[in-house]
Amino acid sequence: MTHEGRIGFELRTLENQIRRKMTNQIRENGEKELTLMHHWIIGFLYENQNSDIYQKDIEYEFCINRSSASGILTLMETKGLIQRKTGSHDARCKKLVLMPKAIELHKKHMDAIEMLEDQINQSLTEEERRQFLTMINKIKKGLGTNLQRRQDYD
Repeated sequence: MTHEGRIGFELRTLENQIRRKMTNQIRENGEKELTLMHHWIIGFLYENQNSDIYQKDIEYEFCINRSSASGILTLMETKGLIQRKTGSHDARCKKLVLMPKAIELHKKHMDAIEMLEDQINQSLTEEERRQFLTMINKIKKGLGTNLQRRQDYD
């Protein structure tokens, strides 16, 4: 049985290519210790600095389970990238705050991220890009992943 033409397989290989290219670009810029997920989380926290972001938000945004999120965030805290502070609504919930080191890394790697995004977009017309995003969202909805994650989140 061949995998060629199977949507799940094609999405997985595309994801691997993007991950590999992004990792190589980040490493070329001198960052060898952090994973792509660390950078995505830093970017998410950076873009939402004016909001209280908690571990649950990371779990939802990146569709990862509690133990994965906890492990990633603990490592980021150990590396001095984030700090967990008591939330304003519930002392049991710790909001995630970027440390200056993470902000510096984010700014440094934004060019690499934008270059990759531009490279991806160059191969598509604007209409193809819109159609692709529509199809991706339709597949996500069909899988129920985001709907289920949203119910867990509320």
